[in-house]
Amino acid sequence: MFMRHSRNLLLWAIIGIGSWGLFACTEDSTGASVRTDSGVEVLTDAAGDAPSTKFSDGAMATELGLELPPASTMGPGTEKEYEPAAGNSEGVETDAEGWLKLKSDLSADRNNLWVANADEDTVSNVDTQQIKEVGRYFTGLKEGSNPSRTSVDLAGDVFVGNRSDGSVTKIAASTARCAERNGTAGIQTSTDPTPMARSTDNASGFPVGQSTDECVLWSKALADEPIGCSGIRGVAATAETGLDFEYNGHVWVGCRDTGTIFKLNGETGDVMASYGPFDGRDGSFEIKPYGFVLDKKETNRLWIAGKDGDTAVYWMDTTDGTMHKAVDAVSGASPNPYGIALDDNSHVWIATKDDGKESHQPNAAGDIWRYDPATETWEGVHVGDGVKFKGLAVDVWGFVWGIDNASNPAQIFMIDPSTFPDPSSVHGPYVLGDDNNTPQSGGGVAIDFDGHVWGVSKKGCPTGAKEGCATRLTVDRTGALPVVSPDLDIVPVGEGTYSYSDMIGYSLRNFTTKEGWYRQTFDVCDDKSTWWQKIAFESDVPPGTRFIIRARAADKVEDLENAEWHTIVQVPADSSPVDLPPDLAEGHFIQLEVRLYTQDSAVTPSVGKIGFTFTCTTTIL
Repeated sequence: MFMRHSRNLLLWAIIGIGSWGLFACTEDSTGASVRTDSGVEVLTDAAGDAPSTKFSDGAMATELGLELPPASTMGPGTEKEYEPAAGNSEGVETDAEGWLKLKSDLSADRNNLWVANADEDTVSNVDTQQIKEVGRYFTGLKEGSNPSRTSVDLAGDVFVGNRSDGSVTKIAASTARCAERNGTAGIQTSTDPTPMARSTDNASGFPVGQSTDECVLWSKALADEPIGCSGIRGVAATAETGLDFEYNGHVWVGCRDTGTIFKLNGETGDVMASYGPFDGRDGSFEIKPYGFVLDKKETNRLWIAGKDGDTAVYWMDTTDGTMHKAVDAVSGASPNPYGIALDDNSHVWIATKDDGKESHQPNAAGDIWRYDPATETWEGVHVGDGVKFKGLAVDVWGFVWGIDNASNPAQIFMIDPSTFPDPSSVHGPYVLGDDNNTPQSGGGVAIDFDGHVWGVSKKGCPTGAKEGCATRLTVDRTGALPVVSPDLDIVPVGEGTYSYSDMIGYSLRNFTTKEGWYRQTFDVCDDKSTWWQKIAFESDVPPGTRFIIRARAADKVEDLENAEWHTIVQVPADSSPVDLPPDLAEGHFIQLEVRLYTQDSAVTPSVGKIGFTFTCTTTIL
């Protein structure tokens, strides 16, 4: 839950500029139009003087100014109070005083579970609320791509690592981000378990061999890069936004066979950075990157589960590619990892695929391990003989969920961090099958944004079939410990499912920089265009948090969608009030967007009232 930080309420006052001040369009019948030296038509009172001005909350301007009408303010106590809802916001809510803040719970407008079906070269899109498959897509450059990892960015779109052809594919979760390419009106995309075909003709608008689905945005080949790439395993979307602050995550990709690592541009697939090979030569580590997770607090830190080669856990400085081994400060050892995840305290959790009897772990034999970077110590617990973990996930309450690859049917265990590493911290197993389905070879585990747990298995849906299963465990979070219902929701997916990664985007959203946004459109000048001038705001921005306000304007509301965004406020750098940029176009309508960010889930920035000054200019024809 977010903590409240003491607020510094900013004065609501707009200062006049030059010899004529700032003016607002009014309906005073005594007003007369005049033209200023700037060439902008404004309204004055009958004596030709600017009217006395104040903000709507009563704070008087200290110099020439304008009366700020309620129509140009939003926030608590105004006509436009913050009312977050689907379509106008994401990831935000209001506090008891009506201030805008980041959500403290798990709710998010993201309900896509992306399952890689390795044996049929597809990815399934499972709706975690409808509990059904709502799309399936061919991935890679051609048949035999062998997808195995999926990682979801902040927009909900997915990056897919394809093992056999050394490629990465990006798929859009929403048709709003899909790309028209085939000349047929509308977006043609899969909406059920049937994928659209691969292209056989370049004239179709798609490269030969690649998917003709318009939501499959691109596939990037890395095998021909100078340092090479073979056997893609680790894939991790980044919590980045573009220059316009739209969600625009990039992706880190690890190639196990060549020991190389790449960062790709999320929009284009172009290589932004490359490191390696980490082949053990010249004193370097021999690293076979198998699993990735990005740090929350150390934002330039990429954690790596190195499998085979010099088997251990590492972290890479993403600014220069230097590698560091996560060894225990006392024993000098590092675990033999498979699954890897991060909790809210930036502790690294790993799962081992051996049963613990032949463990290479530090301190004690075990199957689930936790590393504290601050103390450089490993602690572990042995879950059970014969257990062979693959995927691992941590929820925002700190509970750790690991899926057993050896059991039949597949099963999941839970670890209580409050009693870890005592054996009493182990709970379960929770079986993923029922009378009709026997999921086998459990591979991945994920948490959805309702707090339920998903396990992905390679085959056995239904029993004996080649098709895999995505099984939801319904979890009651009202008590001190999660309670798992015996009732299961099972969704059949494709053949040979092999996903263990952040396949819902839960980890990225909750354990990296959290963010949210809110939009409001204003219409203040009847039939006139509007010159937007200054903006004032009140806010509370604790350390580790920030917020920005951006704006776009147009004379027609339908043109706002394509209008250019302008960042007009960045806090803590800016203080109220702020001049709006001169390149912000005039327009009858203005849309403001407030975007809030935090790197600490215990605190949130908060935004109170926002108001702006304006001048009504030319009549819209």
